[in-house]
Amino acid sequence: FTGHKWACGPEGLGGVALSERVLEESNPTLIGWRSLRDETRASLDDPHPFHADSRRFEVATSCVPLMAGLRCSLDRLEQEGRPGQRLERIRLLSEQLWQQLSDVPGVIPLLDGPPVAGLVSFQLNENSTTLKPSQVVQRLGEQRIWIRDLADPSCLRACTHVCSNDNDLRQLVAAIQHLLATNT
Repeated sequence: FTGHKWACGPEGLGGVALSERVLEESNPTLIGWRSLRDETRASLDDPHPFHADSRRFEVATSCVPLMAGLRCSLDRLEQEGRPGQRLERIRLLSEQLWQQLSDVPGVIPLLDGPPVAGLVSFQLNENSTTLKPSQVVQRLGEQRIWIRDLADPSCLRACTHVCSNDNDLRQLVAAIQHLLATNT
């Protein structure tokens, strides 16, 4: 997982979950002194130079500030409820956003029904605006509303998360309505 996406942590740190079997059968693609059981006695002839646990995938420098930031983010997410509760909140918010956007003339959701998670992708009808998706993203960014544009298919994508709220959804929908009404 990337620590900065759904975990809401700092960029540049993530993690991987491996089964015991995969851990035992896997070798690192990059190595450093932290990968080795004993870096002072490392030898090309050693058939098992790596730690037997996840340390085998560590290369060298640990970035303690990033780890502290990710730990804080994960702790904060735990305060929002169990994983199933958080997913349900994200689903409810994405369903609300999908419905609100569906009700806006000129907005075409890519899905026929609400998404199963927090990603809501939509297009703006070409007859309703001359703005390209990248221009919409820029205009919304000027209002501190952050969504992104995707190339294939060409669309806009908004994400809901446990930290999103009803006001965030209303702001986005109102801003889209304003863009469609003014074409600016």
